[in-house]
Amino acid sequence: MESKKIKKLLDSYFEGKTSISQERILRLYFTSTQDLPLKWEPHRVFFGYYNKVSLEAFPVQYSKHKSLIRPWMIAAAMVTLIISIQFATKINNKDKGPEVSQEEMEFAFHQFKESMKKLSINLNKGTQKIAYLDYLDQTTQKIIK
Repeated sequence: MESKKIKKLLDSYFEGKTSISQERILRLYFTSTQDLPLKWEPHRVFFGYYNKVSLEAFPVQYSKHKSLIRPWMIAAAMVTLIISIQFATKINNKDKGPEVSQEEMEFAFHQFKESMKKLSINLNKGTQKIAYLDYLDQTTQKIIK
């Protein structure tokens, strides 16, 4: 009875259809049973190998690769960053410039407004000339066709 069950488990094992518990049954059977049929003797070695290998432990290998970044380098970088930020804020506070009165701001605004009006007039003249060029281009295209 037991040999039929083991034969069935072996067939399903080689087809790849066994569960872990069924494989454990096979391992126990082949390592604990003394009198096996001759045709199953190679399986004893096979399943015995898995038991032997599962007991092996590999030594822990430590990496000899040392990190290039040391803790003192990190501390130095942080101190440098903090000092740089403090200097940058002090410089930004000094560069705010002199205060400007309301009349000076209005005068500068009126000058800017007058400059923009002159620029607009010149751009409009240029637009009129481009429109004339567009008209010439259209008539040239009509003549060519």
